[in-house]
Amino acid sequence: MGKRPDVTLRRAALSDFDFFLAVKSGTSDIYWTGHEAPPEREVLREFFVTQLGSATRTVFICEADGEPVGYLYLDTTSDDSYDIGYSILDRLHGRGLGSGMIRALLSLPEIASGSWTVAAWILERNLASRSIVLANGFAATAELRMVSVPLEEREEPQRKYVWRHGG
Repeated sequence: MGKRPDVTLRRAALSDFDFFLAVKSGTSDIYWTGHEAPPEREVLREFFVTQLGSATRTVFICEADGEPVGYLYLDTTSDDSYDIGYSILDRLHGRGLGSGMIRALLSLPEIASGSWTVAAWILERNLASRSIVLANGFAATAELRMVSVPLEEREEPQRKYVWRHGG
């Protein structure tokens, strides 16, 4: 088994837009985020700029060996709770980068201290993401919500997975 990748997080900047567009245009990101096609450049740019200025969302760029590999959203949902969303470049799937991203997130000072709850909503059949969060201390809850999967022309359940500081 190879060594675990050393993944770091840094706050996204406007100069990261082309990379963000590349990830958002990947087949897996389109599919798992419930879209039908790659985003239009200018529409996504407007979204990205808005997210960079958001008071409730922090956008991180995830890097391995100094190269960008994915993004992670950290949404503040209350004084002690966050929701996350993340994606990796298609060509880099299966290399442990998703787990590295979650480990990097959970080691951030603002997460690693205090009494925080971090939640991830994951489609029931997204085995890779389920494995990533479960391997990093998240627990499945009974909470489900239905979301649209346009490429499948149906709705599917997402389950909430939760990590709590201190277990």
